[in-house]
Amino acid sequence: FYLVHLLTNIGGVFETPKLASQPGAVYQMVPVERQHDALDFIKDQVFTPPTWLVDTMILARVGDSPTQTISRVHDRVLNYLLSTNTISKLAVNEAMYGDKAYRLIDYFNNVDAAIWTELRDEKPIGLYRRNLQRSYIEALISLSNKSGKEYRDAGPIAKNKLVEIHNLIRKSKRKIDDPMSEYHLDFLEDRLADVIDE
Repeated sequence: FYLVHLLTNIGGVFETPKLASQPGAVYQMVPVERQHDALDFIKDQVFTPPTWLVDTMILARVGDSPTQTISRVHDRVLNYLLSTNTISKLAVNEAMYGDKAYRLIDYFNNVDAAIWTELRDEKPIGLYRRNLQRSYIEALISLSNKSGKEYRDAGPIAKNKLVEIHNLIRKSKRKIDDPMSEYHLDFLEDRLADVIDE
């Protein structure tokens, strides 16, 4: 529930009901700084695996899987971040407010940076983060094939992101000293090569 409230800040709009005689705008964009703060929270508290959710004593009693528990949270947040609704709201705000808005290209760059921290820091990629990265790649692939006014510039940006990620993986994968991370990145590199070559 908390995450749902938090996520509505991204591309969000404040509504202040007013009488016709009252001055000022009824609708205002959520300040960009607040949108950045929301995404930073997601990066630090969600994309950094919330392992406090996977207390083994509790999971052993309810029969749930730790990977499913974390993946459910990751997938819900990714689905929101890359949804038609969120992308459309960001694009509308950018059209209305120009440089004062959270530009769609900056938004995609920031989401992308939150997903690939290990490649930039040259650190092993844990199980939950590997699952997150695979889900993110599949979401971008799906988005890159979409068209229509509701997706605005998301398709071209997503296509370009896939190329950037492919290049980043090729450049960085040998710098991470961890066999499972290497297998994971090899897999993603092949997956991306198939898509980029289409």
